[in-house]
Amino acid sequence: MIQLSLPKMQDLIKKMDLSDLKYRIVNINNTRTVLHLAIEGNENTHIGREFFQMLIEQNQKKLTMTKEQRHYRGMANSLRNLFVNYQFNYALYVDRHYASKLGILGIGQTPHSLDNLLLNVERTKADLYPLLKGDILKQALIIPLHQARREDRPQAVELYILHKQLQQGKQQDQIRLSDDFLNTSERKDFVNRALALGEFYSVQLHISRTGRPDMEYLAKELHYIAKYAIHKAKQLEEALWSVVGVCDVIDTTAATLQRLDIKH
Repeated sequence: MIQLSLPKMQDLIKKMDLSDLKYRIVNINNTRTVLHLAIEGNENTHIGREFFQMLIEQNQKKLTMTKEQRHYRGMANSLRNLFVNYQFNYALYVDRHYASKLGILGIGQTPHSLDNLLLNVERTKADLYPLLKGDILKQALIIPLHQARREDRPQAVELYILHKQLQQGKQQDQIRLSDDFLNTSERKDFVNRALALGEFYSVQLHISRTGRPDMEYLAKELHYIAKYAIHKAKQLEEALWSVVGVCDVIDTTAATLQRLDIKH
């Protein structure tokens, strides 16, 4: 949250106090010269909103209209379908009742480098315990999601995982947050120990809070499903509305080994 004062604008109007206006930074450009702000607090009583709304209404003749870029019919759908078809990361959809259950894990059609860690051989069942066991679930996912706003950029958390396969199909995992290590030397010690005892993985979680589902876009698909199984369509619609967050699960193992200069 920042407090913004507009001294030059203050000269235009005396009845409004344009000092210490509260805003939140929701985006910033690559050169860090342009900030995108959102109102902090009740927008209906925000003095800044009232001032700029009045300024626009009183100066409409002086404002020039911007030209919209040309729209190509169907381009958005094509780009969306291409992106989903070649999705290389796992997508974890978090249910609004995440205190008791996480939700659904979405996987791509092609094999993934984290398959051995999280999926069975047939890629039909997932076990997220090696990734989010114990307090890690709360620290790496639940708390960041609870703190996130819908307009925020995804919050990134990186996990270091020691994965050891035991007899009779059992496994042993040790997980640490990357930020919990005191220095690079501690990180290297953990990685080398993991490689000596079993396997090492580093995984980034990019966590975003979701808004309303695009039901207009999905209407045709839901209608098609309802023709043959109306209960399935209702279940799917309820599942869509129950999603409160999405988490991209990205394998960063190769990048971590290279960054720490560890040969494997």
